Amino acid sequence: MPIKPLWQKQTVWKKFLALCLLAAVITAGAEVLFNFRALTTAGLTPTEIPMDFFTCTDETAVYGGDGLCLSLGVGESAELTDDMVYETIQTVHIALEGEGIVQAEIELMDESFAYLHYMLYTATLVADDPVLRHLYAPASSGGVDYELLIRLTAVSASADFTVRSVEINTPIPFRLQPLPMALVFLLSLSLLCAFFLRGFDTAYNPRRPLHRAIVVLPLVGLMILAVLLAAWKYPGEPLLSGTTREEALQTDDVYATFLDMLLKGKVMLDEEPGEALLSLSNPYDPTERAFFNGSFKYDHVLYEGRYYIYFGLAPVLTVYLPYHAITGRFPRSADAMLILSLLTIAMAGWAVCGMAGRYAKGANVFALALCCVTVVISGGVFWLMMQENHYHLPIMALICFSAGAIGFGYHAAQQRRAWLKILQYALSGVCFGLALMTRTNAVPILAALITPLFLFELFQKRARLPHALAFLLPALLGLCTVLWYNKARFGSALDFGYQNQLTALDSHYQTLAVADLPQALYYYLLTPVSFTAQFPYVTSAWDAVNTFGRYKFIARSVGVLVFPVTWGAALMRLSSPQGGEGRLSLAAERRWTFGAALMVSLMVIWVSYCMAGNIMRYVYDYVFFFSLVGALCMLPVMTHPRTPEQRTLSTVCVLLCLASVFISLGLMFLDAGSLRLQSPQVFYGIRRMFYPY
Repeated sequence: MPIKPLWQKQTVWKKFLALCLLAAVITAGAEVLFNFRALTTAGLTPTEIPMDFFTCTDETAVYGGDGLCLSLGVGESAELTDDMVYETIQTVHIALEGEGIVQAEIELMDESFAYLHYMLYTATLVADDPVLRHLYAPASSGGVDYELLIRLTAVSASADFTVRSVEINTPIPFRLQPLPMALVFLLSLSLLCAFFLRGFDTAYNPRRPLHRAIVVLPLVGLMILAVLLAAWKYPGEPLLSGTTREEALQTDDVYATFLDMLLKGKVMLDEEPGEALLSLSNPYDPTERAFFNGSFKYDHVLYEGRYYIYFGLAPVLTVYLPYHAITGRFPRSADAMLILSLLTIAMAGWAVCGMAGRYAKGANVFALALCCVTVVISGGVFWLMMQENHYHLPIMALICFSAGAIGFGYHAAQQRRAWLKILQYALSGVCFGLALMTRTNAVPILAALITPLFLFELFQKRARLPHALAFLLPALLGLCTVLWYNKARFGSALDFGYQNQLTALDSHYQTLAVADLPQALYYYLLTPVSFTAQFPYVTSAWDAVNTFGRYKFIARSVGVLVFPVTWGAALMRLSSPQGGEGRLSLAAERRWTFGAALMVSLMVIWVSYCMAGNIMRYVYDYVFFFSLVGALCMLPVMTHPRTPEQRTLSTVCVLLCLASVFISLGLMFLDAGSLRLQSPQVFYGIRRMFYPY
């Protein structure tokens, strides 16, 4: 009997079980592939090389009965050389013991390369981890090997370890990797269900518990991942444990100082600038500050002889102050970031669902879940978590409150219950006000995303004065709070303290220049990424262009468009609602919403570049908004594809979402020195996951 008719006669559950079995077969095949070297070296006979056969370049090395003892500072190396091998090497096994993180490089000299060493293998070892202290390097020697060189370089601040043994031709052990197996199984099962299970073509119905679960459960999984990352990053500290006031004020957490100021009823710091700083002719000039003999509060505002904090109020009012009121302690920066990240994941999913209910009715339930996950990850939640400090906390808060304003606003427009409609409009206004109190520079993009919706609702008389007031009153309260706070600090409601910041630039001389627009768009949109063969596989590519004019603060970064989900904006017209007067009106509203948001983003990017330059965290002010627009433009394309062309385009959109997730998860380990140093077992354990030697 032909397979296709037989498949179509089966129930959904039988089809699902069959696909689970096929996914299990794929997972088993992937695990065999990951351990292929273990299968091909199973019959080898190991030969141990005595440690006294090696010559060592480190004069402090001590040969003993336990092995070769080494003590290296960060960046220091020791080379071990055995020039009497005369054997064909197929594997090299190194075992360490002690403390520290060590980069091991293995080089060989053989018949095919008889006068120079060539690089065979490189990996990172963690001396106090029972698994990561071992290195199994596969080799493909060109004939007989003459010389073996092992270079050990300390990666951690100090490494006191012993090279317990070096063996050649040791069988590589077969290692089951539960986490990679689970990831491969879930990914393969998802793709199989997408292409072979009829339920994949089901339109999302929020009233069905199963559909809600399909959308919510992946977001819950992301929340669990956020908790795990927070626990891995600070393994010795319980989550949400907080700290005392005295300990908090000794850290560099600006928001802890901010909270202490508010509790005292002050708008300025207790610490006063030194006379040496105040005596400078221009204390805002970073070069002049570099030559004076004294300390100062970097990245603070110096105004009329006092220090002020220029960061927004919202994170203190929504996280730090409630935490202190409940526990009596000050939250650590990591605690605040975890709380905000969990809330951001929920709000971002809420925003995607709200906009999908407006502009992509009948969206595929699985495609909607994929878009929610993609927007959360590409929007920067996990990157910000891994780079956690007081600079990245307000960006997380901006994404959280912006997503909340969008989500509540769009759900309010679709809500039929009168009291719930007013409540959701009010919550949208609250979130908008909090966004204003976090990072005012990006709020114009948020306004562009929700203003067309509210105007169309008012013009079409689906929203009335009570609904408008429900949004406007809390939003205006947030704006008035910002203006009052500026007046209390700097004597002017419109003075945000920008020009008086003690930063890498003298902001008094930063001006808007039309000539800087091309460079601004390049840095913020087009700066590329680089791909590597080693975890985390993605890194930023330093591709600076010549800067003409005044000095700009430029550091390694990536552009918004390196996240392929943002490319979905190109499908704006193709995915627009078609036919009928109501649909034409909705298409116009959608076009104004997405078009205005993108155009305003470009203008804000230009202002940011002219006034501050470009670093990676500045880019994440905009990635969430671009990702949201791109995902909402791709969602209708991924829904109910009929023709071969539509199915092809739908598949391309799915791949763009998956590519965005891959790039974003790779970038979250970029410059994550705290995880690499504080939890090396986690970082290097993940690095070996798909190449377990």
